Amino acid sequence: MSFKGIVTRKDEDTGVNLLAKIVTPNKKRSTKKIFSVKVKANSLSDFECCVIDVSTARSKITKGINIVDVRSDVPMSYYGENGTTISYKIVDVDNGSPKLSKYLKSDGKLNGRPKYGEGDATGFIEIEAKKNAAKTSTRISVTILQTSSTEVLFNDTYFTHAIIWNIIRKTNAAYSSDESSSGHKNIKADLDFKESYVCPLTDTPIQLEYDVKGGEINVNSGKVVRMSNTGVYGKISYTNACTLVGSSYNAKISGSPNVRTVIIGDLTITVTLKLGSDATRSFVFNCATSSEQITNEEVLNALTDGILQYYTSTNDSNKLSHAFSSSISTSSPDYVFIGINDGEGEITVYKCGNGGNGANLLSIPSLKLSEGEVILETSYEIKDIQGTGSYDDNMINQAFNGGQWSSNAENTQSTLKFKYNNFYSAASDKKKFSVACKIDIKAYGGDQLKGSRTVYARFAVNTEGMTDPSAHV
Repeated sequence: MSFKGIVTRKDEDTGVNLLAKIVTPNKKRSTKKIFSVKVKANSLSDFECCVIDVSTARSKITKGINIVDVRSDVPMSYYGENGTTISYKIVDVDNGSPKLSKYLKSDGKLNGRPKYGEGDATGFIEIEAKKNAAKTSTRISVTILQTSSTEVLFNDTYFTHAIIWNIIRKTNAAYSSDESSSGHKNIKADLDFKESYVCPLTDTPIQLEYDVKGGEINVNSGKVVRMSNTGVYGKISYTNACTLVGSSYNAKISGSPNVRTVIIGDLTITVTLKLGSDATRSFVFNCATSSEQITNEEVLNALTDGILQYYTSTNDSNKLSHAFSSSISTSSPDYVFIGINDGEGEITVYKCGNGGNGANLLSIPSLKLSEGEVILETSYEIKDIQGTGSYDDNMINQAFNGGQWSSNAENTQSTLKFKYNNFYSAASDKKKFSVACKIDIKAYGGDQLKGSRTVYARFAVNTEGMTDPSAHV
């Protein structure tokens, strides 16, 4: 008898003494007792011992596991109770199916299962009992089923939202549980709607199907397909996207002013995996697309209407306003009629979004740019009435104090003063002039070096009503 209590019967009677010891839970008291045990001799023949032990070894396997669907280790460690030696061997069959020995080792350890599509691994476990010259053996037919299609698709090691997104994201950012940085919440390029995908659990391609909801949206310019059913990303300008903010598609502004975009939500992409005839699994992504970045040109377009110029004179409290335009108009300019020695006049350019008095910094509500977020430089030049050539240098020096503009402390307005007296004796073509304003925007979008425009306002001075200035000295 071994220390484990396993009895091996010999050819003659044998005996052994067993010492049993009992200890109290607190280990303060104990008692011992000796038992004399007799193991009677085995009266069976060697072959009979082999037959009994090989049958016992077989029974331990067939009763311990499901031999037609092995999912765990197989018990291959039986010691012959009748003095036999038990051995095990894996026997493969050549039927085109996966080899059983690839997945079940000779010590009974299970080493995985065949991939889906490979077929079931079949074969035999051969058990042999041997005692002296006698021996006998038996075989057990065993099957390890291939991984099922459902097991493949619902294996969370190979299929999660992060993995599926990485399969289709192409150049978009990776998936993250933090939605503020996850690529599916800031789509800005095409997706790769693959038709199939192969994972390590199968050599059979998994079919991928897609359903896109909310891919077509309405913007100022009409309908735009921002995400097609084939994964093509449709660009939306920042200007158009701004019209959606606060009204639809959960659109919101994102980023600092110079790299600002609009994130447009309410886009659902469902990816359905199919394997075999009946196994399916779907992953739903609640997505958002990104508009294009704000550009210098968009800011310039808004500023053309956001900078106004006013004329005032010392004897006339009324203002004559003229908005800058992108080109010199062929229509008549705004005329300033001068009476008797009108003294001085001034042209003030206000950089304000609503044409007000320049008390506030310029904002562009249509582009969601607040006060202080509009970064621009302006410069002004006196030109001829057509706006195509320079004005007379002598007149600039005499009538316009050298053409110097002055700005207020907030830099929201610039003022140019001029003297009417100098126009009285000037040539007729010098009595008219234009003011050109150059706006430089170089802080928005990807190309920081592009973005300037010259806009014009046209004024003409009429001195017909002015008498000789010397008569009023």
